[in-house]
Amino acid sequence: MKLRSFPAGLLALLLAGSVVSEDLQTLSGRTFRDASYSAPDEDSVRVKHRGGEERVYFYDLPEAVRAQFGFDTLAALRRKTEEVERLKAELETARSSVANAAQNSSASSAAVSAPAAATIPAAKNPTLWEKLPPTRPATELPKLEGGELVTVFDLVNHYRADVTAADGRYRKKTFKLEGVIERIEEEFFGRAVKVLLESPDRTVRVVCAVEPPTRFKSTYTLAEGTVLMANDGRGAFTWLRAGERLVVSGSCAGLKDGAIFLNRAELVR
Repeated sequence: MKLRSFPAGLLALLLAGSVVSEDLQTLSGRTFRDASYSAPDEDSVRVKHRGGEERVYFYDLPEAVRAQFGFDTLAALRRKTEEVERLKAELETARSSVANAAQNSSASSAAVSAPAAATIPAAKNPTLWEKLPPTRPATELPKLEGGELVTVFDLVNHYRADVTAADGRYRKKTFKLEGVIERIEEEFFGRAVKVLLESPDRTVRVVCAVEPPTRFKSTYTLAEGTVLMANDGRGAFTWLRAGERLVVSGSCAGLKDGAIFLNRAELVR
């Protein structure tokens, strides 16, 4: 345990056993009768009281008590900030390693992929694709002007066959995408939710960052991401569910880390 410097009189009391008893009201509202203090460390102190004893963080103690122990609030906040930044850096390094591995895997898959006209077994639901006509090569199709309807089947097949040609047709373009919901994931930051659509290729995911309507106060997933609930202030209700067919409109960010991303997507139906 690392002790900081204490006033000489207070240090003598600590060495003798504990600081003189007094009633203590913490900042969180707890009250300790006949409280005395001992065993301080960088962030907390042990409090003995009528009901027993426990360790209390300096953040929860009145400023006068903090001052007795020489606790520097700003220095403690700097330590916490440095620790958070260190953890963020470690997390970013881990994410980069995973992303590089996934990108290498995606590149290897694209190098040996089948022609664009080939029909590929669906990852989970073959009946979604069995009646669809073969996909025409992206180079044979007219340019997207904005707002056209594209199926997940064609989008994935185009990227499997020729990433460069697919990027030329879809990347940075806004269009409508039709598919069937596989599952929903919540984002850590922001209002958008990730809606994953069933793909005809197990190695290529389709991820739509869908923005909920502004009237929704909150959204959250249930049943392992197969149900998305929404609350509009009047109560909670099911908004999206796995297995439902939907159409979203958004801007395509292309293929990255084995996934085709549609950003700033809005639900059309």
